[in-house]
Amino acid sequence: MLTYRVPVAFTEPKPAPALEEAHMPITDGLEDIVATNSRICDLDGKLGKLTYYGVDIHDLARYSSFEETAYLLWHGILPTRAQLEEVTAQLQANRELPGRVIEIMHLLPRSSSPMEVLRTIVSTLSSFDPNPEDKSPGANYGRAIRLTAALGTIVTSWEHIRNGMKPVAPLPDHNTATNFLYMLNGEMPDDYTAHALDTALVLHADHELSSCNGWHPC
Repeated sequence: MLTYRVPVAFTEPKPAPALEEAHMPITDGLEDIVATNSRICDLDGKLGKLTYYGVDIHDLARYSSFEETAYLLWHGILPTRAQLEEVTAQLQANRELPGRVIEIMHLLPRSSSPMEVLRTIVSTLSSFDPNPEDKSPGANYGRAIRLTAALGTIVTSWEHIRNGMKPVAPLPDHNTATNFLYMLNGEMPDDYTAHALDTALVLHADHELSSCNGWHPC
């Protein structure tokens, strides 16, 4: 067997140049960094201004509802009364989770956080898509309706399941905020509390980009 000896020369590593010397800008986090453009949300933190498709958030919080704001974000315009009634009915009709999804939730460790369960069950719901190969705007809109309707049911169902209780089924009527509080507490909320949650949902309906570091533009 032949043996080869290869000489190895060791050199001292050169220190990396300081960022200032390399003329590289230093920023704190993502401050002043343009990540992408949004035609949906216009946010000016310095002026304290937030609009969805040109509609001021203060007006939406004062006069609108989550359902109406969701329609605005999906379609770019505020709905007519008939359109609002239609989207509200669509959300009401899609709040109940499939029985097999509830069974899966019962199999999860009760130490799982609500966010972990939400992530897992949202992924599971994709298996129940009636037309998974259809990527048309109409099909995607249907997915948006079903997912938006199901999120509150997932969160409240897990709160009961992890505490050894039976989930509270959604009501066939009422808006998103009222239904969420009913499913969470097992009783109808008062108007003040329901309105407070509805306003919070409007305010958080769209924040231009996710506030976490791992956002991914859709």
